[in-house]
Amino acid sequence: MTETNKILLIDDDERSRRDLEVILGFLGESVVAGNSNGWLSSRDSDFTAAGLFCLVLVGRCRELTLAELLLQLHDWDEGLPVIILG
Repeated sequence: MTETNKILLIDDDERSRRDLEVILGFLGESVVAGNSNGWLSSRDSDFTAAGLFCLVLVGRCRELTLAELLLQLHDWDEGLPVIILG
């Protein structure tokens, strides 16, 4: 990915989120991580949906249902690719 792109990592399991963030960072990817309930507030303050994120990785969802989270992501940017893990 290019330097301006980031991966949005959403996982309610803190350990899993941290592990995935470390692995992706080791691979040279820029990651913004948060949980399903606070993913919008955990993002960088200077990004826009269409401008920077090129992929969303979704891990465990406990705060919201997966359907609710996917609907929020679709409302935020309907063309955003999403990969659901696990």
